[in-house]
Amino acid sequence: MKTFHYRPKNAWFGDPIPFFWKGKHHVFYLYDAGHHSQPGGRHSWAHISSRDLIHWRKHKIAISPGKEGEIDSASCGTGSVFHLNDLFHLFYLGRYINTRGEQRETICHAFSKDLITWEKNTKNPVSVPDCRLYTPDSWRDPFILWNEKEKEYWMLITARLKHKPLPLSGCIALLKSKDLKKWRLFPPFWAPGISINHECPDLFFWNGWWYLIYSTSGGTFYRRSRKLSGDWFSPPVEMLDSDFFYAGKTDFDGKRRFLFGWVSTLEGEQDFSRRQWAGHMVIRELVQDAQGYLKTKLPAEFLNLAGKEFIPEWISISGDWKIAKESVSSKNSGLAVVLSEKGPRNIYFSFKAFPEPGTRTVGLFLRTSSHLCTGYAISLDLVMDQIIVRPGRKGLVGEPITSKYLPGVLSGEKSFSVSVFFCGSLLDIFVNDEFSLVVRAYEHTDNGFGLFVQEGKAVFKQIQVRTVQLDNVD
Repeated sequence: MKTFHYRPKNAWFGDPIPFFWKGKHHVFYLYDAGHHSQPGGRHSWAHISSRDLIHWRKHKIAISPGKEGEIDSASCGTGSVFHLNDLFHLFYLGRYINTRGEQRETICHAFSKDLITWEKNTKNPVSVPDCRLYTPDSWRDPFILWNEKEKEYWMLITARLKHKPLPLSGCIALLKSKDLKKWRLFPPFWAPGISINHECPDLFFWNGWWYLIYSTSGGTFYRRSRKLSGDWFSPPVEMLDSDFFYAGKTDFDGKRRFLFGWVSTLEGEQDFSRRQWAGHMVIRELVQDAQGYLKTKLPAEFLNLAGKEFIPEWISISGDWKIAKESVSSKNSGLAVVLSEKGPRNIYFSFKAFPEPGTRTVGLFLRTSSHLCTGYAISLDLVMDQIIVRPGRKGLVGEPITSKYLPGVLSGEKSFSVSVFFCGSLLDIFVNDEFSLVVRAYEHTDNGFGLFVQEGKAVFKQIQVRTVQLDNVD
């Protein structure tokens, strides 16, 4: 399958568990048949792999829920994969529902010689929550790493402290082991008291910094520290991507690190309706700037999906424009809009913007028409340092679908680059190879696209418009 938004046929893509091995990105994920509607989820671990992040091969189901009464009978949930001594180890959430109808969570283990065929440990579970300290319904998402300094394995677990108010009880528990078999409980690895959950933890060292990635209501976030023992500090932009991007976890190919997550579908395929559990896979490349902050960018491989070039036929809808062969520029100080009424349904659109000092906003319209009552407006507010996505019918002041604060990125630049992929209902936005924003957008389907400038002047250069060909688009 050729795609960068993978979704299984007649089902949905849940929490990814990426693992890079011998030139391949293996992505295990929670196979979701009903948006987490079944008791406990009833999730299996499905498995796909790729050498280039575009062409994906489907493998057989790795593990599935056990029979009634077994420790993982309600679901096989998120975890991690680890290689040791010619054996692959898979640690996962084993969820069951007790005789009183209460959901309970444990940590289970499976192993494999080839990453394809897995056998569950007959001694499962390998860990259960200490109910003197932790709630019994949150003990999941095990992440394994080798602590070279202490010469032992660490397991991070999503947990809740029993004696804290529920909205502040979320923590990451810590277990340690010498052999991946016997696990000892230690005080929490991180217990900031800021959320009910810190799900799908991921921890890695990169050029002098430790990074802790986790997800909670509203997106995927990170913290960093010079030492594994902490303290863990919040960066100026703590969210990796948008509030649509969830359960982000990484793999590393020896040179580059990639972030995998999922984007939810929306109930009834309406832009402002309830977000459902699971959807499509989304991938970003992580980069580290000079200050040690993490940025997200478009993986270069995805440009191979941008095919035939489309030549825009620009017309001025509002304001004064100078339209040249290789650039377009606005010349007035109100709202200036230039539009191409025809364009690819699935589009790659990129440009470099050169706004004059004092300009309020530059942006683009997608899937719109000449009357601008349809489509989506992507505004880059140069005063507020913010990117905002709104339905076109609301104009430039309506309720946003999503937004993101980018301190110092827009107002501090004389120019910046923007790239978008809009395929099916998924809109991926990239700014300066530093920030990304994914949005689910269903309702507007016209083929027009354009550029705009609000209260200022700007020149747009290096404009590219290309069609995108994928095997599955929805």
